Amino acid sequence: MCDFTKVYYGCGHYRLLVRAWCTQYVQSQGTNRCGVTVVAENHSGGNTCGSECIHRR
Repeated sequence: MCDFTKVYYGCGHYRLLVRAWCTQYVQSQGTNRCGVTVVAENHSGGNTCGSECIHRR
């Protein structure tokens, strides 16, 4: 399982950012998808997920 950080945005959306690829994913050169393991969570305060977010405040 690859390790990810889950980032929450003020608009209610979130993103999963990779922290470390597992050996299965690396050995397959990215062709084998594996499960996601969230190892950390961050909150971005009042920021939105992007300039085109429809939930902007």
